[in-house]
Amino acid sequence: MKDKFEQTTKDQIQFFKLKGKVQFGQTDYFKTALLENLDQNARAFVFDLTKVQAIDSTGMGLLVTFLKHVEQDRPNIYLIINDDFIKELFEIAKLDQLFSLQTTEENVIKDIKEKGV
Repeated sequence: MKDKFEQTTKDQIQFFKLKGKVQFGQTDYFKTALLENLDQNARAFVFDLTKVQAIDSTGMGLLVTFLKHVEQDRPNIYLIINDDFIKELFEIAKLDQLFSLQTTEENVIKDIKEKGV
């Protein structure tokens, strides 16, 4: 399972790269990995979902749980999604109102700079 999760930090921005299927039966691993690696001092959090093959409501709930564990008033959380179907799932669930959906890491960095985060 370790090859399904990577964490890096650049300029106080914490990046989480998830791979494979993020769905029922596999989210406990991701939840533990996320919470163990959470840096409360990061100014933004980025989930790279470009290598995610499938996600269900349990996987989406994992991201909401992460949001609740971040001890900031208005955390800046970005999701990098390049799969139109997965992006549509987030929009249907109205999660695009909680997370900023972007298609590339470059777009995320640009948005962070524009917002002065």
